[in-house]
Amino acid sequence: MSRIVTVSDVQEYFYTAVQKAIQKTRVEISQESQAYLVQLLCTFSRCEHAYAGVEYKQQPAIALLLQRAQEADAPEAMRTFKHVGDCCLYTAGLFEESLTRRGLTRTYYVGMGESAYYHLSALLSQKMSSTAGLYEQLSQEFSRLVHALHALAEQTNQPYIK
Repeated sequence: MSRIVTVSDVQEYFYTAVQKAIQKTRVEISQESQAYLVQLLCTFSRCEHAYAGVEYKQQPAIALLLQRAQEADAPEAMRTFKHVGDCCLYTAGLFEESLTRRGLTRTYYVGMGESAYYHLSALLSQKMSSTAGLYEQLSQEFSRLVHALHALAEQTNQPYIK
């Protein structure tokens, strides 16, 4: 008999995987950032969410998305900065080999992701949003978050992640 996988099952799986990766790497990230990582993994576990920040069937380069965000009005800029940060975090942490095949580096994606979350934080600060601090923290912890995701990918030893 097959079992239905629930949202809480997926969240629990990613929570446990993130905790193991953090313990393995001894990377120090805040509880809030850990929760964000778990939520990001849950969201991106559904492939249609990976391109939620762009038009249907559009896959522009991260640099072009970052430029678009910098030129957009505040609501569009916030949505695009978040998408860029999330995609950079997810891709640099879990798909480093695919970056290498495309001639890109983890460092490039870390820089883009840090910048995206930093700009999002600044926009949210202007709007006096309580989430501004989270994105500032994600910007500051970005490389450690990527390191934790990379360890998560290694520990799962899944060919689709590498």
